[in-house]
Amino acid sequence: AQYPLAAITQRPMAMYHSWDSQNAWLRQIHAHNYLFVNEKTAMAEGIADGDWIWVESAHGRVRCMCRHSNAVEPGTVWT
Repeated sequence: AQYPLAAITQRPMAMYHSWDSQNAWLRQIHAHNYLFVNEKTAMAEGIADGDWIWVESAHGRVRCMCRHSNAVEPGTVWT
């Protein structure tokens, strides 16, 4: 009940080796790691597309930009 959403994480293909994250050209392609949220879930929480939000879990919290996506199931977030 404290954490009502399920989170799925995945790295972009260009970032599968640690040295790739240091490549300036690749950082231009993957400038942000967005948090994709179903539009209905986001709107129920008053989160607009492009809003910066805090995401919390039992392990800590991180600030990220939210993007609405109907490709994500309601109740799930994906980054």
